[in-house]
Amino acid sequence: MHRLDPVRAGQLHPNDTGRLIRALEIIAATGQPIPPLEADGSQNRWAMADDICLIGLRFADRTAHIRHIEARLQAMIEVGFLEETQAILNTYGHCQALQHAHGYPELVDVIEGRRTLSDAIEQIGINIRQYSRRQMTWFRSLPNVQWLDVDRHDPQTIVTIALETLHKRNKTPA
Repeated sequence: MHRLDPVRAGQLHPNDTGRLIRALEIIAATGQPIPPLEADGSQNRWAMADDICLIGLRFADRTAHIRHIEARLQAMIEVGFLEETQAILNTYGHCQALQHAHGYPELVDVIEGRRTLSDAIEQIGINIRQYSRRQMTWFRSLPNVQWLDVDRHDPQTIVTIALETLHKRNKTPA
């Protein structure tokens, strides 16, 4: 990394394998280091791009959002999330995905007898809700986001509003 992109190498901790691998993938794909605007990780890059139109989807009702997260998690369990985790564990062992992706660490604990499935599901739900809250905090910090409430419109209406927003932003006829 130091040879291929010394600037980025100086910004990354040697143990940050995820970002190191991503930087190397970008270099391999493009033949160039990450452009300086992206390398600093600054949220301000969004504010600098006048031609970017951000459309955010959110739940206006926090309770509806929580119910959606819980229903999605239950559906994942019903279609084989635990079995998928077991298959990954059998094939790859304790790989990075099983340590960091939502739900996998808790389900590995179930497989290895350290917790019950109901406890794991409860913890996964808590973790996903906390992650969702952090995401919304970050997105709210971005300027000029056009928010659409998914619990107040059907999917086709959301698409229509999003397209209208883009057309108005680009000053092109709808």
